[in-house]
Amino acid sequence: MQSFAVIFTLLAILLPGQAGAEKQPRLFLDGVQSYHDGNFSRAIALFTRLTDAGIVNGELFYNLGNACLKNDDLGHAVFWYARAARLIPGDPDLKFNYNHALRMVKDKNEDKNSGIFRILFFWNYMLGRTTIQWIAIVLNLFFWFFTGLQLVKKSRTLHRSTPALLLFLLIFSITAFYHFYENTHGTQAIILDREVSVRSGFADSSTELFVLHAGTRVAVEKKNKGFLKICFSDDKIGWIRVKEAGLI
Repeated sequence: MQSFAVIFTLLAILLPGQAGAEKQPRLFLDGVQSYHDGNFSRAIALFTRLTDAGIVNGELFYNLGNACLKNDDLGHAVFWYARAARLIPGDPDLKFNYNHALRMVKDKNEDKNSGIFRILFFWNYMLGRTTIQWIAIVLNLFFWFFTGLQLVKKSRTLHRSTPALLLFLLIFSITAFYHFYENTHGTQAIILDREVSVRSGFADSSTELFVLHAGTRVAVEKKNKGFLKICFSDDKIGWIRVKEAGLI
C-alpha cells in the first residue's frame, strides 16, 4: 500500500467528525498492519468497523476488498471492489485487482454491449461519480458566467467558445443525472455466498430456477419480506435472501 494512499484515507476518516472519530484512524492503521501481518480476518473486522461507522472512502473499500480476496472470500472482495470503483475508478491498483477478482467469478456477465458502452462513454468509467457531479456543477457556473460576460462585452471570442462549453455541460450533466437515476431506480448487487439458489418464490421449498456464485453482479428489481427479486439476464429472474447479496 502506498504511503500517500494511507494518508489520504486517514484524512477522509478524520473529516466526518462523528462520535468516536478519534479512534477511527487507529482502527485503519491496525487493519493495515494486520493485513501486512497476514491476519486477514482481523483486517476485515477492523476495516468493517469503519464502514459500519458510515465511512465512505474508496481507498478503505479497496483495502477491504484486498483483505477479503486474501481471505478466500470472493463474493465480498468483488462487492468492496465494486463500491470502491464508484469512488476511485481511475486507480490502477484497483483496476488490476478488481479485474483479477472478476476473472475468478464463475457466472460471466451476459451483457454483450458492455465493452462498446465503455468505449463510447469512457469518461463515465474513468471518473468517479462525485467527480462527475462536481465537474457538472463547475461547468454550469462557467457557462452562466461566460454567457453573462458575453452579453455585457459582446465578445466574438466568448461567443465562439460557448457551444463547446455547452456541449461539455450537457454531457456531464446528463451523466450526473444518469447516476442519480441509477442510484434511486437501478439498484445492483453482488452475490456474496459461494453458491446461491435463485428460486421462484420466498420459501426454501420454492422451485430452484438456477444457481449463481460468489461475485456475480445482478440487478435488483424488488425487495420483499427479507428477499430480493434479482435479474441476471432476460431469462434468469428469481428470488434470493437479502443476506445472500450486497447492494452496491
